[in-house]
Amino acid sequence: MRRAHTERVIGGWLGSAAVGSPVSDVPRLTESYREIASSQAETYVSVVSNKTNDVMKVLTIIGTIFIPLTFLAGVYGMNMPIPENASPLAYPLFWLVGGVVATSMVVWFRRRGWL
Repeated sequence: MRRAHTERVIGGWLGSAAVGSPVSDVPRLTESYREIASSQAETYVSVVSNKTNDVMKVLTIIGTIFIPLTFLAGVYGMNMPIPENASPLAYPLFWLVGGVVATSMVVWFRRRGWL
């Protein structure tokens, strides 16, 4: 009687269903988990890339605002006689022009949705 029970366990229901099926599912499950991990890694890289693009956009806008101001400061900061320097209004006019340029660029960037 013991031998019949052993044959049923090995060759019958437990032998094929309990041992064979999970072993044959391992490659399929492994591939599925690999695809899930790959998809999560791609999603993470995409999120990090979007954050980096936002930072680069802000830095580019800041640089774009300061380039004309740097040019104006460079021209009026030279040690040579400039006809505008003789006027007492040259210094306040310089700051007025610089402020108008920076403010107009910020307003323009906000209207375009860049800032």
